[in-house]
Amino acid sequence: MEVPTHAESRRVRKGTRSCVECRQRKIKCLWPPDDAEACRNCLERRRACIPQKPASRDPRAGRITSRDRIAKLEGSVSQLWRLVRRLDGTSSVQDGDCAPGVHEASNAFTIATDQDDAASDSDSSDLSPVNPPTHLRQLFEDGPLDFAEPEYLESSSQHTSSARLQRARSLLRRFMPSREDVAVIATQATPWLMITRSLFVMPRSVKTEAEMLPLWDRAQKADAHPTDMAILLLSFVMTMHQIPPAQLSGMLRSVQGGSAYIRQVSDAVEVAIVNDDGLAATMDGLEASLFWLRLQLIGTRTHKVWISLRRIITLAELIGLPRATHQLKISRIQPETPNTGSCQRERTVEAAELWWSICAVDRLAAMMFNLPIGTGNHVYLIQEPVVNGRVEPQLYLSRLADVACGVQDIDNLHATGTPPSELCEKVLRLDQQLRTLAGVAPKGWWELSSENVSAEHILQYFHQYITIRAHVQLALKNQGNEQYAYSDLVCTETCRDLARRYNVLRGLLPNGFFACRLIDLQALTAAIFLLIKQHDPVQDAVVGTRLQVHADPTTRPLLEGLIETMDAGAQKPGGLFARQAAQAIRSVADLLTNQGHSEDQSLTLRVPLLGRIDVRRKIPPTLRQQAQPAGIHPVRSAESRPQHTEPLEQVQQGGIDHHDAAAWSMEISSIPAFLAGDEGLGLDQWLSLGAEHSLSEWYPTAYT
Repeated sequence: MEVPTHAESRRVRKGTRSCVECRQRKIKCLWPPDDAEACRNCLERRRACIPQKPASRDPRAGRITSRDRIAKLEGSVSQLWRLVRRLDGTSSVQDGDCAPGVHEASNAFTIATDQDDAASDSDSSDLSPVNPPTHLRQLFEDGPLDFAEPEYLESSSQHTSSARLQRARSLLRRFMPSREDVAVIATQATPWLMITRSLFVMPRSVKTEAEMLPLWDRAQKADAHPTDMAILLLSFVMTMHQIPPAQLSGMLRSVQGGSAYIRQVSDAVEVAIVNDDGLAATMDGLEASLFWLRLQLIGTRTHKVWISLRRIITLAELIGLPRATHQLKISRIQPETPNTGSCQRERTVEAAELWWSICAVDRLAAMMFNLPIGTGNHVYLIQEPVVNGRVEPQLYLSRLADVACGVQDIDNLHATGTPPSELCEKVLRLDQQLRTLAGVAPKGWWELSSENVSAEHILQYFHQYITIRAHVQLALKNQGNEQYAYSDLVCTETCRDLARRYNVLRGLLPNGFFACRLIDLQALTAAIFLLIKQHDPVQDAVVGTRLQVHADPTTRPLLEGLIETMDAGAQKPGGLFARQAAQAIRSVADLLTNQGHSEDQSLTLRVPLLGRIDVRRKIPPTLRQQAQPAGIHPVRSAESRPQHTEPLEQVQQGGIDHHDAAAWSMEISSIPAFLAGDEGLGLDQWLSLGAEHSLSEWYPTAYT
């Protein structure tokens, strides 16, 4: 027998002399003399006696990692799913593909081999960074040195490998509808596309139905860009959402299961574009990500919207979009140079406009959701919103969003207990900014038209809502005195104007428009404020006599029309907020007018963004000793209370004592944690209007 050498025996096991046969049989290997060629067991069984030898390892062979094993396993699972679908004969847009499609997309993008990572690192090592540090650039551009300005807006796309682009194409192409279905859906897309294009920067998105089919043709090419495919799919599904399901089923052939298909497209775009660092960190990717955010607003996925918006802001900062605003200002002053051609200027303009759009979305969303602003530290330069006598919607929206930052400041000051003088100063400054912005627009621009919906309708509506948010806290504290008479009057008149605009705007908007839910929520704010003020006597600061300035005879018809409009919107796609808001308004009206027993003094409401809350009517001080403890009063839900479908005038005919404000106020007993802190503050007197002043001197006539 060939005895292993000393080095080999150590590599096998110290003292091992067993042959392979004995080791496999788990028996003792007995050897005759040491010079024998076979052991005793192998001789008896007439087997070849093979000694154990250390297995030689190839130093070039790499060790299989857990990541490789997982990738191989997931690849096998994907092949099995494809085989199962092929055997079943189902298409890629059937309802049964939802689960496999999501897993397949996740596997294709979150799992990458070590070779791909190494290739990506080697390819990107020679490229210029996306946003080069300024302190290093100064070393080479000051003094005797100079260098060409890198095209930083284009360099980010070079970091995306061809393999990643191909995976994105293959994923999005699985959900691509037929050309015939695109032609059918495109006929319904023009109204909302034109409104969206007027408000936001969307240079690569379609404007009208005539542009959807050419975009579909480009998406069928082998080298189609994934962002173009994503924008086409998002435009298609957002238009689908506006069509009732019963009507949609008979219109499309290549797509089955409308809601399931919309969810699949949303997940596919999220995986392929939004969550991909290489594709999302480009101007095309940021535009597609903003488009995708609007689809999430339709589905009320607030947390996903907020987290994704933070990611968009971070990627925009990474590729240097905030610098584009300052470069645009410099380029308008300096003449063109070889380093800054016309193409570079066009890209700078597009980058600056895209950054303004991101800032506007962030600041308006922060105001609506009462969350911190992500772009608050960035000061962007915006030109006047009126160009050649006409209001530019995008510029006006950017200015309006910039003013909306002050609403967040007022809310934060109110929640942290800041001295009243500072809070009043903030309100006055914000009111001045709003009145200045309103005065810039032509006089005829504020006229309410009920013929065709346009971006101007939405801008006027949002302007009024921001005005309400600026004054509502002080207006709610104005009870029977002159402390906050100005905020009270301004907020009341603006709420009435917003209610009138809502009754017109909501019916003109396309069904299922992504901003409908926000518009319904803003109308709820105005309606609840007017409803409370209907039962709130105040000291008329203008005349100086005690009378019901809030009990305007036009308020009830406005609220009745608003509820009817909400009921009509609740029957359309995306009408969840409208249904909840209408139910909340009716329930609060019932609570404020009910003169029944103490068990009817509280109820549970479901309010958009607030969720389920408990609301009760405060007990007047004169009756507080006679009332039972609030803890033993049963709380009735809004669903269990009788719903009033008759006009509010019939609901509010209970004997109301208009001289007791505390009896008709209400308080929210439970609020979600992120909305807590809305406690009343004892604010000092900060503004009193004398008899010689009128409301028109303090408030722009454009509002009336």
